[in-house]
Amino acid sequence: MKVSIIIPVYNAESYINRCIESCLNQTLDDIEIILVDDCSNDNSRNIILEYSKKYPSKIRYIFQITNQRQGAARNRGMEIAKGEYFIFVDSDDWIEPDMCEVLYDKAIETDADMVGSHYYKSWDDHHEEHRVNVKENMYGDMDYFKKNLYTKNYGMFWTRIYKAEFLRNAKLTFPENIFYEDAYFNFYSVLYSKKIDMIDRFFYHYYQGNQSTVRNRNNPHQYERINIAEYIFDYMNDRKELKVYEGIIKFKYLYMQGANLIYTCLGQFDKPDKTRIAYICKSIKNRSLFESKEFQELSHEFKFFLKLASISPIFCILCYKFGIYWKFELIKKKFFK
Repeated sequence: MKVSIIIPVYNAESYINRCIESCLNQTLDDIEIILVDDCSNDNSRNIILEYSKKYPSKIRYIFQITNQRQGAARNRGMEIAKGEYFIFVDSDDWIEPDMCEVLYDKAIETDADMVGSHYYKSWDDHHEEHRVNVKENMYGDMDYFKKNLYTKNYGMFWTRIYKAEFLRNAKLTFPENIFYEDAYFNFYSVLYSKKIDMIDRFFYHYYQGNQSTVRNRNNPHQYERINIAEYIFDYMNDRKELKVYEGIIKFKYLYMQGANLIYTCLGQFDKPDKTRIAYICKSIKNRSLFESKEFQELSHEFKFFLKLASISPIFCILCYKFGIYWKFELIKKKFFK
């Protein structure tokens, strides 16, 4: 088996047909499609069963006993996958007919741990898709790639094909029972990789419905980004081989928590949670990272808000609400060039 396409499914009856059909229409014939239903309470399970009866040689499925979110569903899919390479597709997205073939051929040709591509963004209320370019052709300078992977758009995990042997040897899986698990997997898959290649094509259609978790304002699930940052830092302590990347991981953690503070806690909620803000600062302080060189490498904006929040979450909220930081920045630019 050349490629396993792994698809987590949860209440996807409105769009799962489009996703499955795009996978069945692949030009590469030697593939399997693994559908993992995470306790859907709509008609998704029946749709999966219908397709499995119609295409028994192509489609395999798992029905989870309890809802454990997408990370767990992907992990179960990887456990039973027979392919040399894996591609991950979300049930509301779809892929171009030659995605598997082109990425697989490139991976075999270059012996890369993963091969990436560009993708499209699609919305309910937009007629045209938006093209998103990523930069992944870093096989000549992996050190630079790893040092800069947290600040540049190097794509999402579903834009890539992964060598199954690579993921298993690195013992890489997705965090379970939590949202935003992709940030963790994306980071560590790149960090462990020895070679990444790129196809300058657009294969993946990333659908952002109006009810998408990532688009809902005041959604408590947004706070789980904070926990993902904690997972990323703590994982380093469990794997001795990652000590060589300690500086990169520390910066990644600080960068994520700075973004979580400004763009999530302050930016996504009408009433920011002081407890969450205090938790971010306490975690950084307990790890003695406010005094680290990685903290000094953060942007001035991130450092300002993190330090302010560590002193007073309430004052930090007010500063954000009234745009005090950005007003001072404008004054500096105007009078102190």
